[in-house]
Amino acid sequence: MPHKFEEIDLHYLGEKGSGYVTRGGVQDYTQLLEECQKSKKQFEDPEFPANDSSIFLDERHHTPVVWKRPRDIRGDAEFRIDEGDNMGFKERFDVNQNETSGNSWLMAPMSLLGLYYPLFKFVVPQDQNVGDTGIVHFRIWQYGHWVDVVIDDRLPTHKDELIFARLPERSSFWAVLLEKAFAKLEGRYDALFQGPPPDPLENLTGGVAEYFDDSDDEFNKFEIILQACRMKSLMSCTTSSDKSRLQPNGLVASHTYCISSVKLVDIAKVGIIKLVQLRDPAGNEWKGTWSDYWPNWRNINETDKLKLPLITNVYDGEFWMSFEDYKKNFSAVSLCHLNPVPLLQEKLFQDISRKEWKVTIVEGEWVRGVNAGGQPFYGKFWFNPQYKIEVPDIDQSKKKYSLIIALMEKFIGKRRKSRRRYPEGHTIGFRVYKLDGEYKNQTRPITAEFFAFGREYQVGQGFSTNQRQAVKRVELYPGTYCIVPALGQTDVEGKFLMRLFSEIEAPVKVLDQEIKARSTREVIEATSRTVNLDEEKANEEKLRKLFKEYAGTDEKMDCFELKVVLDCIMRNEINGGFSKEACRSMIALVDADRSGKLDFEEFKYLYNIIKAWKTVFESYDSLNTGYLNPFDLRPALNSAGYELSNRVIIALGHRYAGRDGRIAIDDFMLCAVRLESMMEIFKDKDPNNTKVATFTVEEWMEKAIYS
Repeated sequence: MPHKFEEIDLHYLGEKGSGYVTRGGVQDYTQLLEECQKSKKQFEDPEFPANDSSIFLDERHHTPVVWKRPRDIRGDAEFRIDEGDNMGFKERFDVNQNETSGNSWLMAPMSLLGLYYPLFKFVVPQDQNVGDTGIVHFRIWQYGHWVDVVIDDRLPTHKDELIFARLPERSSFWAVLLEKAFAKLEGRYDALFQGPPPDPLENLTGGVAEYFDDSDDEFNKFEIILQACRMKSLMSCTTSSDKSRLQPNGLVASHTYCISSVKLVDIAKVGIIKLVQLRDPAGNEWKGTWSDYWPNWRNINETDKLKLPLITNVYDGEFWMSFEDYKKNFSAVSLCHLNPVPLLQEKLFQDISRKEWKVTIVEGEWVRGVNAGGQPFYGKFWFNPQYKIEVPDIDQSKKKYSLIIALMEKFIGKRRKSRRRYPEGHTIGFRVYKLDGEYKNQTRPITAEFFAFGREYQVGQGFSTNQRQAVKRVELYPGTYCIVPALGQTDVEGKFLMRLFSEIEAPVKVLDQEIKARSTREVIEATSRTVNLDEEKANEEKLRKLFKEYAGTDEKMDCFELKVVLDCIMRNEINGGFSKEACRSMIALVDADRSGKLDFEEFKYLYNIIKAWKTVFESYDSLNTGYLNPFDLRPALNSAGYELSNRVIIALGHRYAGRDGRIAIDDFMLCAVRLESMMEIFKDKDPNNTKVATFTVEEWMEKAIYS
């Protein structure tokens, strides 16, 4: 269900909800720290061992690696150097990329943490150090939750130098250890080389990252990054790749830089200038206009220099650049918009007048044969989950409102076993439709007819290939809209997280069916052919004769006897017959006196129910295969008298579908038996149809067991 983002949801690695399964159980930093202190032994992480499997996919490499603790690398090593810098600005200079490692996409966002000190303190807990225990921990956002990631402090070196991140001049190790925490989540270090730029921005903030390249209109709009800077969004940008590695102007090709600040300043004798402040985590300096060593700085008066905080004559990799030079030299930019509530709790924005994003989070899944409809051209798009969003008209001066939609597939617990981050051709995305007329007040899922003419109502879409998520900003007039998330192909399963960042409060609801059920007698009547009284009596006599033939001497039928009868009746439909457990469930369905056996009237009623369900099944199994095709489960159950919500249909799909998503006739029967039993149990406790029922533990267990 859609819900507001109101608090920080923190899990230990390996804990249920963390998204990761560990071999040795939950990794609780406090508990592990105490164990190390008691044993006086340094921590060695069994989940991420200090060997080549934690570095390379192909362990047949030629680089000898020695794992060392920080104080074996540098005698004065500290986790973090505290110089009384309560704003944390110096922390960004602790992040330095090894020029051969190729993971600037991770280093640049880590460098940005130093600009957001309360956030830095949350991601990098301050009450720890390198030393006797050898254990540290960090908080990294993954798929809607913060995960507390514990690591040991052993680092891979070659010839006494770190292989990946490079140490800063001061002996602060938090950045190189945070890099190791990322490597642990990805399964190994070299997996960090293939990361798309938006990922770490989100992993370090829990925000939503937008990505624009130089072909997008937004890339060339200074207002976009200026607004992002004012809203304290984290930003990074990437240079073009069609140039030599280190260019004469000091920039590095195919390299990610962090954007520290964006300014629109009025300089005397120059005019209004658009400027961008950047930092290279590898420490290289820009040599062009507005760089630290630009000779015209001497012509800028001291008052104007105060508008542009600058540490001159320091080779720290941070510099100013004009927006025009920025557009010429960079090919892509990532903007990460922060979730407001947790950061406000940390008083990040206490002195800043700003407009907050309103955040709604939706978690769901695509299930084969139920709601995995794929893209529109597959013809089953309308089976996908559907969400209605209302954009109110609260500001008469504003025509449109911005809505950022981020749809992410959860690759939960899947440590990387190949060099590919995602399956070849993997596509994820969504479409946004305007709802007018009769559709404006829609509460049930919109049917295929609407989407057959969907282009007429479509107002936006965002699909990405070979990425874990699709992010798109749409500008919407006040009104009612429908968002439909989808994977690239039909019948492909997956779980998803959809986050909506809107300028104003925009309520989101699931378009879903209300749970309803017709009585089984109505279904029996609807599926039975009309017969005269004589034929009805003859049929009952045959059924009575069958009952007497197989019932016991007490004229009652138990599950074993029922199995023989049903297997005989449905010998052509079900190979191997019904299981004893299925027969017990069928008896429980109509066993009024809870005897565990059926008298003739109960047997007759059960026989007619099964006959009705068989008729429904055959109406959807037109080729007599003995199976329902994927996506036929919901309409078949509707015909059997059950209108069900998406969550219930998904649960039934998981429970009763085969590997190919099809439903066999015996599984369909069991599904119907379970539905009818649960409906009757609930209605017995909700006689006034309030949709709420109360059970004691004993009552619930008794009814759940005997059903």
